[in-house]
Amino acid sequence: MTITNTSAAPTVGFFLRAEVRRGTAAGTELAGDSDLQSSIWNDNDIALWNGEWQTLTATYSPADLATPVISVSGWNRPKIDIAAPAP
Repeated sequence: MTITNTSAAPTVGFFLRAEVRRGTAAGTELAGDSDLQSSIWNDNDIALWNGEWQTLTATYSPADLATPVISVSGWNRPKIDIAAPAP
């Protein structure tokens, strides 16, 4: 997954963190503790200035969940959920 800071003004996204979560077919996370603890990221807790991007890769077993959702949040950014790309 590639995370891009699309802000027009000089703004930095601090401590951006991606998480694999158990989700619904609609691409939203399930209620409760839906974080998939067995996921391993190549990097996380990143900072991006406007216009910068970084590709993050997660490794997890598809058998651990039916519908994966990726949540991205940051210290100064609200959480968003997106349906995970097919493996």
